[in-house]
Amino acid sequence: MSASLNGRFALPKASPFERRQDLPRKTSHRRDFIGQLAGGAAALAGLGLTPGFASAQQFANQIRLSESDSKWDDSWTARLKGKLNTVFDSPQINDALALFQANAIIDNYRDVLGIGPEKLGLVVVLRHRAIPMAFNDVIWSKYEVGESLKLDDPTTGKRARRNPFINVSKDDTHGLVGPEQSIDTLRDAGVIFLGCNRAAQAWASRLAKKAGTKGEDVHEELKANLIPGVTLLPTGIFAVIRAQNVGCCYMPSWYSMD
Repeated sequence: MSASLNGRFALPKASPFERRQDLPRKTSHRRDFIGQLAGGAAALAGLGLTPGFASAQQFANQIRLSESDSKWDDSWTARLKGKLNTVFDSPQINDALALFQANAIIDNYRDVLGIGPEKLGLVVVLRHRAIPMAFNDVIWSKYEVGESLKLDDPTTGKRARRNPFINVSKDDTHGLVGPEQSIDTLRDAGVIFLGCNRAAQAWASRLAKKAGTKGEDVHEELKANLIPGVTLLPTGIFAVIRAQNVGCCYMPSWYSMD
């Protein structure tokens, strides 16, 4: 059983937000560099902060957005109150690696340290080619997502007609993960799920072209059929960075297991 995309599901070329950019090669002269340090220290002083106090996490914790500030929901950051926060970055399905990683961390902290999932701040970001995982069975059936992703039902051998990463029961022979790794089980255990809206828009455009309808309409349909508990953010890369802003360690969920 393999749920990896293997390059067969091609979204439009990644935007600058999704691509690694080369760093500028210009370097500052020593005097300029010292001047920048002095200017930064002065700016911090103007805010009543010292460089030692003004860590990125401390600053980010002060800029949590309210619903009235933005159309984007930032309230999930308030749930990350502890010191054991981790964000799993999943730009590909990659055999549902992010789900297995999150489940493993929950089990390991319980077995090694006796810490329950309620004390772990775990975040899974579904972005780029992993975005189909964020939508329910209605979308998977209507748009034949299993066919697009080349994902087979492990029992029938035919293309999956449902989202095989949710609602997996103990005796379920059609899921591609176990019950303990399913998105809804992890969500109920406290794992936060974030999705990339830009990837959703790109995918909606492809689905609309195939169905002969408007991309905007399909995008609205996708949003209406998000798995409960999944929060869409402007881009997946923003979601990953925002999670790190509020204290999450970074864990890649995109490397090959081969």
